[in-house]
Amino acid sequence: MTVYTFDKLMPDGSYDHFEVCEYRPSVKFFVFNERKEILLVREYRHDVNKDVLRIPGGFIDDGETPQEAVLRECQEELNVKPNKIVQYAVRYQGYDEERKPSEYAYLCSELIDAPLRSADKHEYIHEVVPMSLDEVAKLILDGTINNDWRGLIFLRMKRDIEQGKIPL
Repeated sequence: MTVYTFDKLMPDGSYDHFEVCEYRPSVKFFVFNERKEILLVREYRHDVNKDVLRIPGGFIDDGETPQEAVLRECQEELNVKPNKIVQYAVRYQGYDEERKPSEYAYLCSELIDAPLRSADKHEYIHEVVPMSLDEVAKLILDGTINNDWRGLIFLRMKRDIEQGKIPL
């Protein structure tokens, strides 16, 4: 994370001081198996000192495109390679001319088994857990799955699927 500051001219002619945290760009991905279930991961998280169930995702490495990061992370976390990857949402950080993508969300399907690549040494994934859309939504809403940006995007995606805006 990088923190930078700047002064911005306000509509009344005064200046206001801003501090912005810039995070390393990342990807989140909703992976559908052949039964149209979402694949989640159960892993040990140091920040909460326990095993948690979460929607998979990871950082985009230097020189890597978001799509390449999705492919790599799917292999590292889920042992699969999606043949179909569709960008669903982008979250931006910063203000005005400084705005840039910080998080990407993808829908992944048409999976083939892929051997686990050299996983991040700080990840402790115990299992891949397939769940229905309704089950995942319930876990997001009751706080079992962290209701951060990926949880909110999941709920929007579920609505879009139910309304026929996203074919599975």
